[in-house]
Amino acid sequence: MPDVTNLLEGLRHIWLRRIRADVATGGITAEIGAGFEADLECCTSLDRFNFAMVVRRREGLLVMEAAF
Repeated sequence: MPDVTNLLEGLRHIWLRRIRADVATGGITAEIGAGFEADLECCTSLDRFNFAMVVRRREGLLVMEAAF
């Protein structure tokens, strides 16, 4: 079994660096960056929620919904 903890930590590090660079260069606002950082924490926490998110295409759009 792969070491998921190290994998997730690496992903967090890469994306946090990207988010902070986008804030620093004015690509996104600090408020949006903070929201992305909070989302990143939720998305990379194992077994934090009792559901998974499923993405489906509806009428040409991608829609994400909880699947229990």
